Amino acid sequence: TGVGEVVMPPFASGEDVLSALPGREGSQPPRAALQDSSLRRIYALAERLLAGSATPYDYVRRVQQRVMAGASYSERPTIHDNPLDAFLFDDRLGYCQHFSGAMALLLRLGGVPARVAVGFTPGVTDAGRNRWVVRDYDAHSWVEAYFPGYGWVTFDPTPAGTPARQQATDEL
Repeated sequence: TGVGEVVMPPFASGEDVLSALPGREGSQPPRAALQDSSLRRIYALAERLLAGSATPYDYVRRVQQRVMAGASYSERPTIHDNPLDAFLFDDRLGYCQHFSGAMALLLRLGGVPARVAVGFTPGVTDAGRNRWVVRDYDAHSWVEAYFPGYGWVTFDPTPAGTPARQQATDEL
């Protein structure tokens, strides 16, 4: 396996994978190269989720549900060479970066523009001192998906019971 670039068509455009994994295109069409890559299981999952999705928003919700289903939060998951693949199909154990990275990758493979955002959740108010308290364990990552006419919309696939006390979201 090597480092490469995957260019996916927009959601429901009907176009095939535009390019995948430079250095392999000469011997395989882009879709076949992707199916033979370290992304094969994730790509197959994206295709299954796409098949049942009527709109980009429907796809985003299906991806978020799949990422969260049966997964548990842990700050000490097993280290793997392909951590997002292992998170989605094997261990189902990770921290916010596993949840958000897996969701963003699946969205991009489905033709929905997505990015991982990092920062801090709001923390809590200290009413006695009239201030917000944000601590290191309020560090967090989440996903933003782009919808024409709406812009970037926040989705948080990490389970609610995590060290960051409040999740980030402004879902449609």
